[in-house]
Amino acid sequence: RPGSCVCVFLLLNRGARMSDLLGLIDETIAILKKDDDPRKVTSIMTAEREAVQATEKVTEQARSALKGVNASTHAERLSALQKQRDCVSDSLKKLDGENKTVQHHIEELKKELEDLNKSKVKAQHSRAELQPLAHTLSLYNTICAIKWDFDSANVKGTYTDRQRSDIKAFEYDPRTVPQFAITNALWDLTGY
Repeated sequence: RPGSCVCVFLLLNRGARMSDLLGLIDETIAILKKDDDPRKVTSIMTAEREAVQATEKVTEQARSALKGVNASTHAERLSALQKQRDCVSDSLKKLDGENKTVQHHIEELKKELEDLNKSKVKAQHSRAELQPLAHTLSLYNTICAIKWDFDSANVKGTYTDRQRSDIKAFEYDPRTVPQFAITNALWDLTGY
């Protein structure tokens, strides 16, 4: 959960048991493991473990320091521990920010995957629509002996007149010549 790192710190300040905190940390790690960038997750998990270890160390040091220390030494030590706590808190905030960035990246990747799946479905649908047209075109090609130049933006190709052993080239710009006129010109070319 976002903010779990901050929760660990706040619970430490309220005297929560370390076993409860470790449970929260394990839950945070489980959530972070769902991320698809292993290096980033490993980095975050390592930093979080270090922060927890530092917090445990600070807590233990605080307990040890409080035993048999006079009031002024206690205040100095408490100040030092608060600075360490603030440092750990800053680390946890940074980790939380990185976690949010990773989560945002995951959401973007999910959206991209969804868009790609939609494009795939559209492409499959278009392919299914084009198969009958390809068959029809193949049939026309066999009957009419037209070889199309599919690389051209124009209606372009060659016609082979089998009776005369003659090859005729043709090219029509569909932006300037109506489709009906192109169709008629091709039928005239083939002699049908």
